[in-house]
Amino acid sequence: MVELESKNMEFDLMVRMGVYRIQPDDSAERTIQAAKTAYLYTRNPSAGNVVWFSEDMIQISIHDQEVTGKFNQALKKNEFEVFYQPKVDIQSGKLTSAEALCRWIRDGQVVPPMDFIPTLEKEGSICNLDFYMLNKVCEHINEWKSCGIEPVKISVNFSRVHILNKKLAEKIIKLISNHKVEYQYIEIEITEMSGYEDFESLSEFVDTMKEYGIETSLDDFGTGYSSLNLLKDLRVDTVKIDKSFLQKIDSDSEDDQEKSMLRNIINMVNEMNMKVVAEGVETPMQREFLREVNCQVAQGFLFDKPLPKEEFELRLQGTREY
Repeated sequence: MVELESKNMEFDLMVRMGVYRIQPDDSAERTIQAAKTAYLYTRNPSAGNVVWFSEDMIQISIHDQEVTGKFNQALKKNEFEVFYQPKVDIQSGKLTSAEALCRWIRDGQVVPPMDFIPTLEKEGSICNLDFYMLNKVCEHINEWKSCGIEPVKISVNFSRVHILNKKLAEKIIKLISNHKVEYQYIEIEITEMSGYEDFESLSEFVDTMKEYGIETSLDDFGTGYSSLNLLKDLRVDTVKIDKSFLQKIDSDSEDDQEKSMLRNIINMVNEMNMKVVAEGVETPMQREFLREVNCQVAQGFLFDKPLPKEEFELRLQGTREY
């Protein structure tokens, strides 16, 4: 508490720290660089506010610098492409919607997402990439409609790095409106993680999206410690069950813990009048189990891999049932 112009004001301070255990032969330069490297890791949402230095951070830091050094130029050259992974109605087998996934095509090769997404999240450039993806999706929707192809709802991932941006909802709405895309065709996916710094901002964002008729979904549900609180307090439209819950569904046991847990989660989400999407469906047995427990929608390699725009158009035009 400090006194300023006869008024009391409260400030919340957050401290981040990179820690290095100094060795006898270390130079001042080595010590400072190691502590600085560890400090930069505190920007990672899952790292915590205090990070101890380790030697492998040096190679990771070099890799991160290479990614960030190439990113802006890659964005200008449109090296990032949108791939669409279909979402399928479990009961009817019909295409209902799709998720827009980012693929970096560099020198004719696909750069795996895990080689650049975590880096961009750490240093903040993921925000530019998310809006780039939303812009491309809106362009594609307009292309389809101009060709007489009826789009489905497309979900676009937005990193939790955005959540503290008070103008996030305004920027999303403005971009979609500028393209004259109907809000019904867009869904915003936010990743479920523990420890959101500003839950109020997240809640306000979801509520604003709902006011404009833009649906939101909670991705990777079940991977964070705050799952139930998020589900209870956020007015999201859809909950996406993390693929880890399906990994043991193919076992012969009918009463194993994984099946019971997944069944109860789906029942709970259904009772809260939210839609359920199961990620990572790979086998007919998993699909049958999901059908039995009233999961509405699924996506995974059993139905389709992420598809380039041209291939996904064929799905939109066709009558294929999965």
